[in-house]
Parts: sequence; C-alpha cells; structure tokens
Amino acid sequence: AQGHRAKLAALLVLGAGFVLLAGFGRFDGLSLAVEYRARADQVWAALGRHLWLSLAALALSLAVAVPLAWLAFRSP
Repeated sequence: AQGHRAKLAALLVLGAGFVLLAGFGRFDGLSLAVEYRARADQVWAALGRHLWLSLAALALSLAVAVPLAWLAFRSP
C-alpha cells in the first residue's frame, strides 16, 4: 500500500507540474501545440467522430455479448 501511495503522489506531482508549465505557456512553441492551434476545429471534429465510433462499437459488442452471456449462464 505504501508503494502505491508513493507512485500516486509522484504521478500527481508530475501531472501538476505539467499543468503548471502548460498554464504558463512553456509548451506554446512546441510543434504539437502550434499545430493544434492551427487546426483545433479539425481536432475536435475528429475527436467527436472517434467517440461516436467507439460508443457505437461498444453498443454493438454489448448487444451481442450480453445475450450470449445470458444464454451461456442459463444453459446447463
């Protein structure tokens, strides 16, 4: 338990440091940030498509898996 707490604390400190650096604009010159600013609308559109496709695939898989699991559970 102690090792997990230390890992979690280190992760939180690193995450907070990353957020602070980003908040102060330290990453503004990175090509990824520049590209995002130039194509933010396309990024959000692609993210929306990705989430829609992921949710559709999850729904289809559940539509198949749940009845099959129920049948497998019920059969002797």
